[in-house]
Amino acid sequence: MFVDSLAIDYFSNTAILARINAEKDTLAAQKYHVTGYPMTILINKDGTEIDRLIGYAPTQEYVGTLEGYAKGIGTLTALRDSASKVVDRNLYFVIADRYKYRGDIDSAATWYGKIVDAGQPTDSMSGESRVAEADMYRREKHYDEALKAFKGIATDFDGKPQGIDASVYTGIVYLAMGDTTNAVAAYQTAADKYPASDAGKYAAKQVKTLTMEPNSTE
Repeated sequence: MFVDSLAIDYFSNTAILARINAEKDTLAAQKYHVTGYPMTILINKDGTEIDRLIGYAPTQEYVGTLEGYAKGIGTLTALRDSASKVVDRNLYFVIADRYKYRGDIDSAATWYGKIVDAGQPTDSMSGESRVAEADMYRREKHYDEALKAFKGIATDFDGKPQGIDASVYTGIVYLAMGDTTNAVAAYQTAADKYPASDAGKYAAKQVKTLTMEPNSTE
């Protein structure tokens, strides 16, 4: 729990702190789409989410962000309002991620798409956006969508970092689907095509692991 006086004061006098074990309180975890730890969700009295913080932050920054959210500063609503007045791909990325963490994958996909539309189809930020969207589908276990997205990225960004990563993630998705044969084939393709890259080396290790005889001591 919090030991810093600033945080203790905030949760003693300004906000009510409720600590929830999302692995046990599954209803709360599902309602607020808790997918990682730590996660702080600021809600109204009626339970409506104002916004959330993912991960750790220095106490002053952490409390300052929550105080800002309570005043409507830096919230998803405020960010969307800003995005309606200016073309800012970095801002679009923040908004897409906010929706992603809320579990609203359709809205997240829309904003990831805005990043691509506002730039060039194969520039680095478009690639990062498409990888983030594909990985969102993977994490949400929408494997067919994830597979299609990663394959498209691997083709459109062939030889680029995003394409190399996507080629490996294709194997990861196949494996998550329980399709070991296609997972090995995808990993092997990545290993053969990009042998000097970290991703290619990872793929080669996965091929070795997945094809190793059960009783092998190698």
